[in-house]
Order: sequence, then structure tokens, then C-alpha cells
Amino acid sequence: MRRSIVLKKEKLLRVDVDYDSVIRSVRITGDFFLSPNCIVELEAACTGAVPNTALGEKLNRLIIQKSATLIGITPADIVEALRMATQ
Repeated sequence: MRRSIVLKKEKLLRVDVDYDSVIRSVRITGDFFLSPNCIVELEAACTGAVPNTALGEKLNRLIIQKSATLIGITPADIVEALRMATQ
């Protein structure tokens, strides 16, 4: 199943997700800032996962590993949007 969800926190977050029992593919877009840009890696980290706290922790570790700065949304916001899209 494919769904799109728009979540408005400090900044706009949109997830387009293809899923069945797990996330098959996802595209994360919005007006948030991610520097350096590692959005492809974040999307890859979501593939094969379910939207839960463990995924949020995985995304947070990836951001730290890449020495990236995420402004306007958090990894928890991404997970929340994914959870909404997969319900």
C-alpha cells in the first residue's frame, strides 16, 4: 500500500511511503534543514523497518554518525509521520 502524510511541526514534513508489514520504500521531503544532506541514507535506514521507537533511535544514530544537523523536525517526527502513513 502507498500513502502520503504531511505533518506540520516547526517545519513541514512529508513522507511518501510504500509498505505492507514493513516499509518497502520511503521518500522524505519538506521545508526542514538537514546539513550535510544525508536524506538518502535516512530513507534507506527506514526501508525494511516498522515505524517505532527503535527506528527513531536508528535515525538519530545515523544523524550523529554523519555529523549532520537536523533543524525544524526530529527523528521522532519522521517516525510519527511514518506511523501515521502506515496505519
